[in-house]
Amino acid sequence: MILLTEQGFTSPPGSPLRVYLGAGFKQGTYRYTGYWPSTEYCFYLYDYKDQSDYVRIASTFATTPATEPPNGNGEAPPPPTPSGTLSAEVVDPTTVKLNYSYSNGTNVSLFRDSDLVITFGSGSGSGVYTDEGLAPDTVFNYTLRNGATIGSTLLASATVGTPLLPAEGTLSSQVIDSATIDLTYSFAYGADVSLFRGLERIITFGSGSGSGTYRNSDLASDTSYTYYLRNGTTSEDTLLASITAKTLKKARQTIIERGKILPLNSLLTIFDSTLKPLGILEDYEYLSWIFRFRKLGNFKLIINRYKAKVQFL
Repeated sequence: MILLTEQGFTSPPGSPLRVYLGAGFKQGTYRYTGYWPSTEYCFYLYDYKDQSDYVRIASTFATTPATEPPNGNGEAPPPPTPSGTLSAEVVDPTTVKLNYSYSNGTNVSLFRDSDLVITFGSGSGSGVYTDEGLAPDTVFNYTLRNGATIGSTLLASATVGTPLLPAEGTLSSQVIDSATIDLTYSFAYGADVSLFRGLERIITFGSGSGSGTYRNSDLASDTSYTYYLRNGTTSEDTLLASITAKTLKKARQTIIERGKILPLNSLLTIFDSTLKPLGILEDYEYLSWIFRFRKLGNFKLIINRYKAKVQFL
């Protein structure tokens, strides 16, 4: 009779495996389960008559693979547990870069808060995903899950906050007269945005976004001024925009430089040859003369109130 045993045959039934295969000529395959993983076993065939009369006729060695041990009843071991890693890095105020990896997964997916962002697939994988178009100054919770629903098994998570957008602004000027300059401004994403004349802070407009026109008056005539729009209340804060403007010369000074002494501030009277008033010329410091006399004829122009001097046009 042929006897199959393992780990050598010393004294039956000392071996865990003892199978009598019968006598005569036979061939085939015998399967036995219940072994431990990563273990070497030796199997022997004996020509067996009784406990004192047997002869070894064959032997072989086998090593079980490195898998989870069976559950004892011959069933296959359970599938491996899915796992994963996830990290997040801010690229700019609207972009986040996520490094991920997973193994033994099924429809592994990335979620931002409760929103599905992308499904990577099953099995194993790794890579970098860039999430763009995000809101600035916001905290996001990313999760890597073993499935395409928010209730799927959590594999890994990462929390990241995007920063504020950098402040930006514009500034332009319009010279009004010898003592006044208008500053037109706009800004966005600012914090205590302020207007400076040189190193002097003139006004703080506020935070967030805003626009408007600020009139800077009581300035010296014929003088250049540089204005700065800054993201903050000190002269060292971030510069958003700047402009230089120069006030006009005083009207009297301008006229004198043009070769005409005109000791009048705003009003000239037009007379006819009989000194009858026909109209006036008005000047409101802009030297923009407005003729309010419609009938041109022979008239006289009085250019000096204080002296009896008349010039004829």
